[in-house]
Amino acid sequence: TPEWLAGALGISAEGLSYKAPEESAVRGPHSTVVRLDLERGGKPLEALPSVFIKRVVPSDLPERAPSKWLRDVASYRTEINFQQLYLGELSARGVRLPKVHSVTNDGMEGVSGVLSRAGTASDEEVMHAVMACKFIVLSENVGNAGAFEQVLYMDRPRMERTIRHLARLHAATYEDKAMLEKAKVDMFAQG
Repeated sequence: TPEWLAGALGISAEGLSYKAPEESAVRGPHSTVVRLDLERGGKPLEALPSVFIKRVVPSDLPERAPSKWLRDVASYRTEINFQQLYLGELSARGVRLPKVHSVTNDGMEGVSGVLSRAGTASDEEVMHAVMACKFIVLSENVGNAGAFEQVLYMDRPRMERTIRHLARLHAATYEDKAMLEKAKVDMFAQG
């Protein structure tokens, strides 16, 4: 809703509206991502013309085995840990990453309980915990500066640009033993 967006972005909800262009949507097996074009009074917001919203709701995704769901939900949590704990530090080191405006991570407590029981939970317990999860990330659209495009599959030039960007990302932490040791714990924390 415009009210939720305004709260997540720290802006006034008065007259705020948005459009979600279908051509911007990427619906994959693990999430749906769409650009939200923001407007006030029918005109684009100058300071923030658009954002991206990534939505992971397991009950809306293709079925998979309980063990794969646990793996996938742990992966979603790792992504959120990265966004919440490391984006600021990496940005300070000169790595260009999208700012995260808001993160919703509902239901992870139940999955953490199932994961802590190391394979002794029944398939029914796993599925109940996983289906109660919801992950939503509202992030900056770096494409507002003309430097980003979103695609489900990459051709060779896009892949090469992605690899260069990932190399810069990893170079920013190269031989930083303190950060890497901290990341070993933080990135894979389950709850």
